[in-house]
Amino acid sequence: FKTDAAEAAGQADRASRAFEAAKAKSDDAEEKLKEAQAEADEAVAQLREAEAAMQEATKAHKDAANHQVGGRARVDQAAEAVVTAEEDLESAKAKAKEADAKRKEEE
Repeated sequence: FKTDAAEAAGQADRASRAFEAAKAKSDDAEEKLKEAQAEADEAVAQLREAEAAMQEATKAHKDAANHQVGGRARVDQAAEAVVTAEEDLESAKAKAKEADAKRKEEE
């Protein structure tokens, strides 16, 4: 009996130590899991910030492109106005020459 009891006590002691070791490993793994989850949460937050920054940059790029298109249209309109003004000036000069020529003939 004593041998069986001693053997059972030894097995119980080994089982208890094995349980404590397994519990320590489990606690360590749980802590590592919490750390990994915190890192993953931080990475997700950084990803969201990067996505927001990308959306802002895309909007700014679109706005700049729209301003550039508008600026080009205004330049085209101004160039057209210059051409029209030059044509009007040439026409006015021609009429002035004709008027001068008529006055000279009438004199």
